[in-house]
Amino acid sequence: MPDDADLARRGLRYMRDMGMWPQGLAIPAGALEITIDLMIRAGLLDEGHRTSAAGVFDQSYLQKALG
Repeated sequence: MPDDADLARRGLRYMRDMGMWPQGLAIPAGALEITIDLMIRAGLLDEGHRTSAAGVFDQSYLQKALG
């Protein structure tokens, strides 16, 4: 079933264990910075919001997903 949370969790763990995601699903600072740069270039984010955009990633969701 496409909306099965257990299936999604197992798939995430499987892909993580295969090395497709970093341990703990951490997002490297450089990757986040490049993502913000691309959003600005694409007109999805105003340059003036660069600093606040870097702080919007909420790690608590990852902790729940990995728990």
